[in-house]
Amino acid sequence: MFQQIFENQQHLFSQKTTLPSRPPPRKRKLSVLEETPESLDTDLDVGLKRIRLDHAYSFASPEERIKKLQEKIASLERSLQECRTENKSLKEKLKRRDAKCNNLIKELEDQKLISNEAANLLNLNFNNETLTLIQNELEASQTSSGQHRYSEAVKEFAVTVHFYSPKAYDYLCGFLHLPNPSTIRRWATSIDCEPGFLSDVINKLGEDLEKNSDMKDVCIMFDAISIKKECLYDEKTCSFAGCVNFGHYMESKSEVATEALFFMVVGIKGRWKMPFGYFLGKADGELQAQFVRQAICLLSQKGFNIVGITCDGSYANQTTAKNLGCSLDVASLKSSFTHPDDPDKEIFFLFDACHLLKCVRNCLGDMKIIKHNGEAIKWRYLEALHNIQLTDDLHLANKVTGKHIDYVKSKMNVRLAAQTLSYSVADAIDFLRVEEGHPDFQGSEKTTEFIRKLDTLFDMCNSKNPIARYSKSRIDESNLEQKIEQFHNLSNYLKELTDVEGQPLVLGRRKTPFLGFMMTAMSLCQISRELLKRPNEPLKYLLTIRFSQDYLESLFSQLRRKGGWNNNPNVLQLKWSLRSLLMKMV
Repeated sequence: MFQQIFENQQHLFSQKTTLPSRPPPRKRKLSVLEETPESLDTDLDVGLKRIRLDHAYSFASPEERIKKLQEKIASLERSLQECRTENKSLKEKLKRRDAKCNNLIKELEDQKLISNEAANLLNLNFNNETLTLIQNELEASQTSSGQHRYSEAVKEFAVTVHFYSPKAYDYLCGFLHLPNPSTIRRWATSIDCEPGFLSDVINKLGEDLEKNSDMKDVCIMFDAISIKKECLYDEKTCSFAGCVNFGHYMESKSEVATEALFFMVVGIKGRWKMPFGYFLGKADGELQAQFVRQAICLLSQKGFNIVGITCDGSYANQTTAKNLGCSLDVASLKSSFTHPDDPDKEIFFLFDACHLLKCVRNCLGDMKIIKHNGEAIKWRYLEALHNIQLTDDLHLANKVTGKHIDYVKSKMNVRLAAQTLSYSVADAIDFLRVEEGHPDFQGSEKTTEFIRKLDTLFDMCNSKNPIARYSKSRIDESNLEQKIEQFHNLSNYLKELTDVEGQPLVLGRRKTPFLGFMMTAMSLCQISRELLKRPNEPLKYLLTIRFSQDYLESLFSQLRRKGGWNNNPNVLQLKWSLRSLLMKMV
């Protein structure tokens, strides 16, 4: 039956039915996730326009917009001026380089070593350094690797590049014939860097002095850097390193060193500095005095004129000053001592102004109140200034922040101390007291006077720009007596400061910064008069930054950088880093 039904309906399958053509589907609207960037941008633009129309009250006023544009224009003008200055400097540098190259090519041409055409070709295409490298490549191609000798210019180039970037030097070695890095390290081993005074460095300084008499006047400074308390085996010397070692003075085989005492010489005239000795271990004041006397004698034998000794104000260094012959008694303050080899010459002792300023800030912040002629100098005015700037969103052209007030975690930061005791802070406090009549700042006259005097004294002890003005100006013959009078007045002001109970600060437990500033001011007055008024080759001017320990701090930073910014290097790392630096300096 099913078969019959299927046969009767078979014609339905055999006929082809023609269906009407179906139109293509409409393009589906994309979802939010599938929208194209163009559509999103269009929708966002429309949305922003609607927001602007609905919330026009939130626009900045025309005055504010004009002010912002003016500030931006001023910033761009400053950037443009800096670019112009830098461009001018680079042009002058390029001009000097071209002149040097032209003189060299002219000399070769005069000596008939090259033809006129070759001279013109070299002049057009290469500078002095490039010519040196090309000449080195030509010589290397004509000799075997074992017989090639590098010129002093190539050696200097290789040492300089390897000093700044060993990776860059390895890259250049793939293209140029340069000394192997192991050769450079072998050159460094020729410099004796064992603890004690470095004879190679001192001899090199003597040779440089014979060529340049401007290096004669110098200042010696010393300071200590922390090292890792560790005893190591040095394979190169087949000995143990890390124990206390004071050179030929004393060496301990049992006590491990925790710090290294460095000595550096800094030129008063000219921008140069050189470490010339270090000792492993913590030395007391008497031993440090022996080191200072030995350093003075070694440099004097080479012809140097030592005018001052600089260090920070630690108690060990105060003991060193006493052992040398200085007096730290306020009634009989004496900042000089006799030269060990020349009884007729005096050498002056100074304390680092940056360290003293930090101690003054710490003294005021810890004691909260000190007095001058019975009137209070209060730390709370600085705290009130910070609170007003913090709560009222008002900034009175100073740099006081929370770090300046809560300085305990940043006691070693000189910048914070200098910004706290600055003219801008005193001006802000005076403005709130006089112009605004703020009740929290009434009676702050003595505080602002104290801040201004300390800022002036610090600037006078730290002048670094020959064309600066006011308290930061250099000391020369025209303002010598004025500067000396300022130093005397500021020293007398420090002598009059007392604590709450009326005891002078220069006689109390916190006497170090105030007594140190008085002693430094006395030394600077005598040094200035001696160097500017001497009959033979007097100095034109004196910058007091030459007596600052910033140069030693820079050396310590370089030593840490050579060890991967390690704040606690061991003895061998310290020695190798110093040797690498001396390779560049010597």
